[in-house]
Amino acid sequence: MKKIFFSIVGIIVICFGFFYLSKSRSFQFFGGMVNSIKTDKNMVALTFDDGPTSGNSERVLEILARHAVKASFFVIGQEIEKCPECLKSIIEAGHQVGNHSYSHQRMVFKTPSFIQEEIKKTDELIRNASYSGEILFRTPYGKRLFLATYYLWKYRKPNVFFDVEPETYVAGHKNIVDYVLQNTHSGSIILLHPMYGTGNQSLAGLDEIISSLKARWFQFVTVDELMKATGVRPNFWFVR
Repeated sequence: MKKIFFSIVGIIVICFGFFYLSKSRSFQFFGGMVNSIKTDKNMVALTFDDGPTSGNSERVLEILARHAVKASFFVIGQEIEKCPECLKSIIEAGHQVGNHSYSHQRMVFKTPSFIQEEIKKTDELIRNASYSGEILFRTPYGKRLFLATYYLWKYRKPNVFFDVEPETYVAGHKNIVDYVLQNTHSGSIILLHPMYGTGNQSLAGLDEIISSLKARWFQFVTVDELMKATGVRPNFWFVR
């Protein structure tokens, strides 16, 4: 009975361990990842997940243009197919585009072929929209274990995370603004989700977030520009 008990406890501990590793923002089994950049330069990267969507994409682009700010958009393949002109507008405005998978499913306990198709198909959609820059990746919900990170390692595709993500912790556009201002520092990668809903609180706070951070002398750059300006690239574990 003791052996059975300890076996069950061991399995539970292992499962919890894998659960926390699957959503870790500072560790993954293979490949390169980045969640912020250590730098004294007063630079931050503003990133948006999901979409692109008709209506909200235009509103985001209008705000960015008004402030002369460049950002990084991590887009979903299925949404690109619904609104290809939305992605073209993002690219034409000079913003960075990253891959956020095709169907936005958690990349845990998926087959290698599923993971490859999710990433490859979205890359192709981004290229078909005439994007020529490096296509970084961000795993949906931040969830991944072995296979997804192995694929990213194999094709030397960095996995981009974040260190400021208000919507996990607070609600309401004023609280979102306050959270970002309190937690942003030089080298931060900020994540917002402004693509869905007419009453989107992240979108409602975007103008104030940019204005307030600019008032603190922060310069907004894309993730790629942030890494290049600081000379930092993600370390790739187990590179051949």
